[in-house]
Amino acid sequence: MKIFKIFACLASLIVLISSSGANAGSPPLCETGIPVTLQADSGNYLARCTDCVGNAKYHDSAFVQVTPEEVKTSSRAHFYLERLSNGKYTLRASDTGKYLAECQNCSPNGISPDMAFIYVSHSAIKETKDAQFTLVALANGKYAFQASSGYYLARCNGCVYGAAHPDSADFHTSAVDMPQSPWAQWTITVLAKP
Repeated sequence: MKIFKIFACLASLIVLISSSGANAGSPPLCETGIPVTLQADSGNYLARCTDCVGNAKYHDSAFVQVTPEEVKTSSRAHFYLERLSNGKYTLRASDTGKYLAECQNCSPNGISPDMAFIYVSHSAIKETKDAQFTLVALANGKYAFQASSGYYLARCNGCVYGAAHPDSADFHTSAVDMPQSPWAQWTITVLAKP
């Protein structure tokens, strides 16, 4: 069974690399539980933010708020990139153990109805499609996270009224818009395992 999983992973990786031009410096997509950071086009990093969206359904939302100077010591900007048996990927917050998910209508103050919140438990991850992403390697060496809705995880400036930070994370970029949308393209940096 393990050999089959390795071959299936290699086959999907070959398709991914040949269709995108991903380079040898890419994260090892067949591994699971890789500690990573996600850097947005603004230069700041995706991070968990507690009570940063007023009247939200969940306490922990995702914002692009951690600076390059803070990222190494800021556990709220560290995630585990995990590959599921169905080939999808998840992002688990390193400090809470909860998973990032597309959350529809979870913020009354957001321009986009689909914001990123960090609330899915480990026991619910296999049944929660909103927390499972198709990881797309792009020709420029960056990555995109496509949600089950078809939209991509993106930085959105000024999209949540009254938020603690200007750049929220949501799902508003379509597949058609992806090539010209740097705000939905992420630099993934692999961290040393703790």
